[in-house]
Amino acid sequence: MAAGGFLTRRDGKPVPPDPRIITNNGQSCLPMVGGVSHSVVEHPHLAYPEHIHYGRCETYAWGRLEGDVAKTTMRSVVHNVRLTTGPWPPEEAPGVDSVTFEAERIAIEVDSMYPENGDPSFEYKVLETLNMALTASSRENGDQRTPIKLVYDEALLKCPTMAAIEKAFLTDEEFFKRRARRYPDLKLEFGKSKLPRTKQGYYLDSIVKQIVFGEEIIEGNTFAKPGFGTLSFGLLQTGDFLRRVSMGQIKMGSDPGGDVDLGGAETNGIWK
Repeated sequence: MAAGGFLTRRDGKPVPPDPRIITNNGQSCLPMVGGVSHSVVEHPHLAYPEHIHYGRCETYAWGRLEGDVAKTTMRSVVHNVRLTTGPWPPEEAPGVDSVTFEAERIAIEVDSMYPENGDPSFEYKVLETLNMALTASSRENGDQRTPIKLVYDEALLKCPTMAAIEKAFLTDEEFFKRRARRYPDLKLEFGKSKLPRTKQGYYLDSIVKQIVFGEEIIEGNTFAKPGFGTLSFGLLQTGDFLRRVSMGQIKMGSDPGGDVDLGGAETNGIWK
């Protein structure tokens, strides 16, 4: 899916979901026989474009057999993202009238391989977040734009299978320390503890290890901006046969409030 988002609060009141309003744009999926799916939405119809706006949405999925391997190529692209909210309560960001997240383009392309025998593997081909920024606007100080750049976790990107992730967690101390920081309550021990999973069997992580916000370096993949909300990048949910990646999840925590997902890809390999 290229992009999806909806308001959850406006003028201090909840905004309930309306089944008549489409909130997601540019979806592609494959049937059980595989094949090619391609979706392009040039001008998405958006319910609140002054607060949640994005332009051209494109997704692509191509599933085929290469020998005894079921291979799927997935691509998701969204252009001209603008998410705008106002600080509420006002003391969250004194003197600021509105805060806007923007990105010229957000894209992901991945290949997934499901062999007849052996573990599924996952390869990242394109990870792009072009000209991302947060802009705080006020009548007194004008626009103050702060660029956002991502530093990817190359060690995790190089783990094509769940078995490779589990091995690195047990044998690579630097890899282990970065994962363990995400689970401070578990008291994990290097070389002894297994990779933590949810009750459903999924492992949760992020392909982003740092966010560069202007001159500030933020460890991890999430940061909160008073007067705007919370921004999370490169979210990864993976299991033995599934991988799901979201390039950006934005929670607009002021007024209006909203939830937005940008650049998503998911594969379970079971189209064959």
